[in-house]
Amino acid sequence: MPMQSVAVVLAVLLVLYLLFKLFKTLFKWLLIAMIVLAVIAFFSNPDLAAHNSKLAQVKKELKREIKEKEVMFDDYKFFSLTKKKIDGEETVVGVGALGKVWTFEDE
Repeated sequence: MPMQSVAVVLAVLLVLYLLFKLFKTLFKWLLIAMIVLAVIAFFSNPDLAAHNSKLAQVKKELKREIKEKEVMFDDYKFFSLTKKKIDGEETVVGVGALGKVWTFEDE
């Protein structure tokens, strides 16, 4: 009986050790991937000119008047936001990340 208990304990310890090694390796690669993605996002974050260009394109498509003083740009280093004042309230109308700017309107 004691020999079976020892065998079970050793088997459990072996499984736990293998799981630890597996998760340690996965965690290492996941951490490396997150760091690489953060560096890419930091260096490819669109600037104010890209946001203004996209907003000008949207204005032409929608044939709407958007006053420049109502448009704000927030840079968070890894992504950026374009905001517009509507009735004194700031509303996000665009998001920039990884070199692209996406705009949206919720009317």
